[in-house]
Amino acid sequence: MTTFSWDDFVGVLKNTDIDFHHLKLVQLAQAIPESGRGSSDLFRLHGNPFGMKYRREMSGVAIPIQYSAHDGEDVYCKFDTLQDAVDGYWLFIDRPIYSGWRTSVATEADYIDFIAFSGYVGGDDAAKQHYVTKVTNLFGEAATLLGSIPAAQPGATWNKNGFLLEIG
Repeated sequence: MTTFSWDDFVGVLKNTDIDFHHLKLVQLAQAIPESGRGSSDLFRLHGNPFGMKYRREMSGVAIPIQYSAHDGEDVYCKFDTLQDAVDGYWLFIDRPIYSGWRTSVATEADYIDFIAFSGYVGGDDAAKQHYVTKVTNLFGEAATLLGSIPAAQPGATWNKNGFLLEIG
C-alpha cells in the first residue's frame, strides 16, 4: 500500500503547470487544513489532500472509496498519484456548480470567496465566510511552502502565464 508524503505533494503542486499559476497558493492553502498538513488518513492512504468527495467527473483520475471523516461516512476520491490529486482538484472545480470561477481569479481571495459561496463549502453564509477566512489566513504559509509563488498584491492581477501585472 502506498503512503503519500506531504513534502512530495507540495513538490508535485509546485511543479505542475496550471492555467492560473497564482492559484496554486489557494490550492495549497486549502490542502493544509483539509489534510492536516498531510497527516490525515485520507491523504496518507488515499492521496486526497483536499478532502474531495467523489463525483463522476473524477473517474479519469480517481476511484470512489467509502471513508469516514469528521462529518460522517461518505464516498471520497482515492488517487493513485499525487499528480492525479492536483489535476483532480481542477476537474472538481470545473464542474457546473462552480461555473464562472475563471472570471474570479484576479486575486487569490477573489477565487476562494467565489468557490466557497458557490457551494464548495456547506452551511450558511457565516460557515462559508469562516472557511474563506481560514484559507486566506494560510496564504503566507502556503507561499513559504511553495517558495517562489508570491501572494497577489492589492491592485495587481495575474495573467494566465503566471506573470504579475501591476496596475497604476
